[in-house]
Amino acid sequence: HKKYQELWNNKGLPLIMLKKKLKIIEPMINELFTRYTGYLLNFEVLDETKLMVSINCHRGEGQKTQLGLDRLSGSEYSFLNVAFKAVCNKISPYGRSTLFIVDESFDSLDFDNWQKALPEIFQMMKMDYLTVLFISHREVSDEIIDYQIKIKKINGYSQINY
Repeated sequence: HKKYQELWNNKGLPLIMLKKKLKIIEPMINELFTRYTGYLLNFEVLDETKLMVSINCHRGEGQKTQLGLDRLSGSEYSFLNVAFKAVCNKISPYGRSTLFIVDESFDSLDFDNWQKALPEIFQMMKMDYLTVLFISHREVSDEIIDYQIKIKKINGYSQINY
């Protein structure tokens, strides 16, 4: 019974599994996140008794500046969110999600990222998910979406146009 408790306590098998998964997840997330933000993420187990994970962002190799997640801009956080969800969907042993919903999070993209990054991210999401529901107040090019539903306000009432 004592050996079983040692195996399954916070410093045992769960910690070993977490560390192993973080080594797999980190480069996969950075592949997308770094491409659009210039940041690298670093995952590390801070407290072995609580299995806490910290995520620090830093610009480029060798630079000491680190940011917490709370310092990311809206668009940077959106890129991280998409990267993290895509990676989790790929490595999940319990089945994959077929639906991805983006609710206004990319509205914070600047013009250049809206024109360049958004089509690339849509292409990636289309390869990983059967359905991508993208909600935005901004105009989206018909070249990157398959179907569009527009909601317009007419005489004080919302009307769906498709």
